[in-house]
Amino acid sequence: GLEGTPIAEDGFLYITTGWGVVTKLDTRGGVPKMVWQYNPAPDPDYATTVACCGINNRGAVLAGNMVISPVIDGRIVALNKTDGTKVWEVQVADPGKSEVITGAPLIVKDMVVTGMAGAEYGVRGWLEALDMKTGKLSWETKLVDSERLTVGFTGAPLLVKNTVVIGSQGGEWPY
Repeated sequence: GLEGTPIAEDGFLYITTGWGVVTKLDTRGGVPKMVWQYNPAPDPDYATTVACCGINNRGAVLAGNMVISPVIDGRIVALNKTDGTKVWEVQVADPGKSEVITGAPLIVKDMVVTGMAGAEYGVRGWLEALDMKTGKLSWETKLVDSERLTVGFTGAPLLVKNTVVIGSQGGEWPY
């Protein structure tokens, strides 16, 4: 679904589709004109079998000269903001565990913070920080200590007083 808030900068709009297609529109003349479009080509059969609640993408973020966006199949992709070419791409969610990414990433200094959704299928939630320039993993943390408790999240993480804060979905206390 179209759940992501478009990003506006200098007369351009950046929008995402549920599948992770990113489009840059020039709106400076009053009538939007497509500048470029990037299709990460996720497997439509995979996504529909593991995404519980529709094919969703809650938006991209701008960081320097990049547009950074999630893809429903668990990838994060960084695109050149000017021409839409791929700068880097990394698979962060595990398709074999029914993990998907629907939330917009969060930029914290030189890191891209992301996490997964999928608690409806019993996955254990996590957050990861990727190096903004390379996409390499900087750190990862589990959201809960127990393997028996499943938590994921769908919204974007927030930065509050130097602390990353997330809202959770799903989850079931086993006690």
